[in-house]
Order: sequence, then C-alpha cells, then structure tokens
Amino acid sequence: GACRSASDLDGSWKLTLIRVGNTPQQTPGQFHIYLKLHNGALSGHGGCNHLNGQYTADQQAFTVPMVASTKIACLEASPWENKFLERLRASKTYRLEGDVLEVECGDLGGLVFERE
Repeated sequence: GACRSASDLDGSWKLTLIRVGNTPQQTPGQFHIYLKLHNGALSGHGGCNHLNGQYTADQQAFTVPMVASTKIACLEASPWENKFLERLRASKTYRLEGDVLEVECGDLGGLVFERE
C-alpha cells in the first residue's frame, strides 16, 4: 500500500467500537468518547474524564506510553471509559482505511474509531 506517515493520524477520532477479545461492543451513543492526535500528543475524553498523554505512531506500530485522566466517577460511562483506557494503554498496532482507524491491543482486542 501507499506509504503512511504518522501525520495521517492527526485529527479527532470518535470511538465507535470496542473489541473485547473478538467480541465487538458498540459504544453507546450517549457517550462521546474520542481522541485528538497531533504530533505525538494525545488528548480526548473517555465519556467521563478528560484524557491527556502521548502516543507514538511508526509504520504499523501505535503505542501509548503515557495517558492520564481526571478522576471523576460516572455510573454509566465509567465501565466504558475503563475498557477504553485499558485497551488504549495496551495499543500495539494500527490500521487506517479511509476515515476508519483500527487500533489492535493484543489479547485485549481492539478499538475502532471514525474520523470526526
């Protein structure tokens, strides 16, 4: 395929699916879970808390060495946010097809985003 540069990932990405192992779970519509990626800096929202961190994207590798979040607990959103953060921290590789970004997280499954 075409050469990809990490700058292809710049922008805002809305989480649409969390794969828990092989089982896809649709993100509930009432939660706006998203990541903004730019130049190695990551920010976003887990549905409950604001996120900040760093990522590296190189060829197919995608890793998140550091992500911090505010510490509010939300009855409805927290389980989703926790699943999201757990996988984000375990990110290994990515695949970008058009406006869909898929991040593979090893045994935990994966995250699927759409460009906003």
